[in-house]
Amino acid sequence: MVWMEWNKLCRPKAKGGMGFRDLKAFNLALLEKQEWRLQHESNSLFYHVFKSKYFPETSFVDARKGRNPSYDKWTPSPSTYRVESPRILLLEALDTLIDSDHGLWRADLVRELFLNFEAENILSIPLSTRMPLDKLVWAATPNGTFTVKSAYWIVVEMRGAEQEGTSVWSLGCDVGSLAISLVQFMAIAWNIWRNRNGIQHGKEPKKKENLILEAFRFISEFQAVQDPPIPSVHRSQTSWLPPEPSVYKANADGAIFKNLSSTGMGVLIRDYKGQVVAALSQRCFAPLGPLEVEAKAMKAAVIFARDVGIKNIIFEGDCLQVYNCLHGTSKAPPAVANVLNGILFHLQSFHSFDFSHIRREGNKLAHILAQHAQFVSDFVAWVEETPSFLETVIASDVLDCL
Repeated sequence: MVWMEWNKLCRPKAKGGMGFRDLKAFNLALLEKQEWRLQHESNSLFYHVFKSKYFPETSFVDARKGRNPSYDKWTPSPSTYRVESPRILLLEALDTLIDSDHGLWRADLVRELFLNFEAENILSIPLSTRMPLDKLVWAATPNGTFTVKSAYWIVVEMRGAEQEGTSVWSLGCDVGSLAISLVQFMAIAWNIWRNRNGIQHGKEPKKKENLILEAFRFISEFQAVQDPPIPSVHRSQTSWLPPEPSVYKANADGAIFKNLSSTGMGVLIRDYKGQVVAALSQRCFAPLGPLEVEAKAMKAAVIFARDVGIKNIIFEGDCLQVYNCLHGTSKAPPAVANVLNGILFHLQSFHSFDFSHIRREGNKLAHILAQHAQFVSDFVAWVEETPSFLETVIASDVLDCL
């Protein structure tokens, strides 16, 4: 008989354990649920009893963390979600980092105050021009809602990491007590290998923190662009189809320029004959992820169509996740919830509207416009004229739908 430690038996079967329930970890997860309730259910009897006894003069968060709300977990950094830049350089209020008039980060100020990798991470958070109030989200679930199950597995992994540690010794990158999955381990190892190859060819070596952050970002970007199975009730188009007479169609797409730490958005509005009514190529100086830039591109399409004066329109894109969220068939991830809510707000300007999903090959014109954004300083718009670099492609695109 082979004896094993109890903490190893409590690991998931996929990670070499037996999947036994760790009661201590489960108890901590249940306690975390009560903390979540104290921050979201302020009208409950449970909240009023605890507030009168433990934090009568302040809020639950301030009672536990003092007077530094800006140091809470608000950045999308793996494992900690905390700001790691020296606190002496940080501002007391985060709103000073945001241009509220345009709904954009003050990029120069962010890069001045934060470490390089952390500044890029902050700038990757999409903002909404409506500037909604901040809200708490649970990073361990796709929809941002707390579940005991997700908290339980976090506690199990953290306890296992504390007891054993996880190091990529042979590759020269110690990740300490960071709990990582096999996929994350392989991504980090691959990024270290790529970094070493770059050093051999004269490139500057990257810091350990940047290597780990890039590896996690590669994984999230790969997962974000994977289209989930399409429900049987929805059939995606593979080629562009014209709208009905008196209705216009706006195709939108996003592009990521990693070397420039920026993204691009393209919008093309056409009528029922396939003729161009207006086009937009806009650059965003923020290193957004795939899902974020697709959501921002759709919002740019809605605002652009409104400014052009169109009243009856169909908005079309190739991101199925954004399409499902706007149709209400799935809950918006926290990262783009404010952007999508902004889209729904601006739709009040139209007499009629609808959303459509199209495969990437059918959205190539909007993609070309998005790619063109890397050559513009802010944005360029064409009204009642066709961009010269699209003329040949548009002709073939219209012929394909006949």
